[in-house]
Amino acid sequence: MFGNILSSIFSEMEYESNGTRPCNCGCTKCRQDEAELSFETDVAGIDAEYGIEDFTKQANPKKCSSNAGFACRRGTRPLSQVNAIVLHQTAGNLNNDPTAYFSVGAHYVVMPNGRILKLYPETDLIQHANSFNGRSVGIEFAGNFPDIERKQCWWDCAPKQNGKCVKGVSKPIYKKVGHTVKSGNVVVRGCLYPTQEQMEAGRRLVTAITEKVPSIRHILAHRQSSGLRGNDPGPEIWYNVGEWAVQQLGLGSGGATFKEEGGSPIPASWRKPRPVEAEFEFEF
Repeated sequence: MFGNILSSIFSEMEYESNGTRPCNCGCTKCRQDEAELSFETDVAGIDAEYGIEDFTKQANPKKCSSNAGFACRRGTRPLSQVNAIVLHQTAGNLNNDPTAYFSVGAHYVVMPNGRILKLYPETDLIQHANSFNGRSVGIEFAGNFPDIERKQCWWDCAPKQNGKCVKGVSKPIYKKVGHTVKSGNVVVRGCLYPTQEQMEAGRRLVTAITEKVPSIRHILAHRQSSGLRGNDPGPEIWYNVGEWAVQQLGLGSGGATFKEEGGSPIPASWRKPRPVEAEFEFEF
């Protein structure tokens, strides 16, 4: 179901000292090899095979500026520069209407019903993951997922500056699992677990991206590059999509202690099966 999945499991690859790329075959040689790679893949055909819906013409990107906020489009980059996928959670919207996500600052969104929305091509440089931006493709899973103890979700912060959370100033506001906000009879936000449909769609999407972008060698969590995103994408998403990709696609996650800037390493507990409701469990 997942196309040409690599059969061999690669060991974790270390980053160069500047953190820009994996160095598993001699860094100078790797750069030369990647520069010579051809990326003339059948993008439309691969997207269709894996059920990816193209909304690149409808997406409404913000152009990056001093007040653009976190998520915006900075332009384009050579595809050979892209060597990682970064997983996120939106920490909000549960809508299954694609139009609700057209302003999301990531290349892809996976909705609760499992639909995969493509908002930007992989060649677009989207500001979505701090120091990972230039070399990564971003995937947002729609929802607000519980932390490792399964007791609460990040909900907001206070005080804010210019409407934004500020590290060292703002304090997080949490809600317990099961807390929801409705519009009429429809739940539009809640502290809930990811759906099985999202997990399955996430695996399809990661596989498709690796087929379209042969230079991808890593899958990362946003928490590894941000001190404000400690539960991003959260343990369920990481184990069932990120760790699955490490085990089954041979992607690296940087190792047990890898982080950049003010980020934090992926916890060892995120790499273990999640003992939650059966519908959230997956076998490799």
